[in-house]
Amino acid sequence: MTKLFDVHPHLITTWKVQLQEGGAGVFGAGSAAEAVSTINLKLPHAEIGELMLEMDFWSGALEPRPAC
Repeated sequence: MTKLFDVHPHLITTWKVQLQEGGAGVFGAGSAAEAVSTINLKLPHAEIGELMLEMDFWSGALEPRPAC
């Protein structure tokens, strides 16, 4: 596997030790709840709304007009 991804075996061992020592803090039950509570979604939702309005506007502008 190390040859497939060109990763040195020492690096994999280091990652394994780091995961064993601090994995509970990353994947523990309390960490997910804390991370979700600190994320503010108002700005991304506002940007999505603006982009959707712009997309609707340009999709209508790019449609061919009927011949008179």
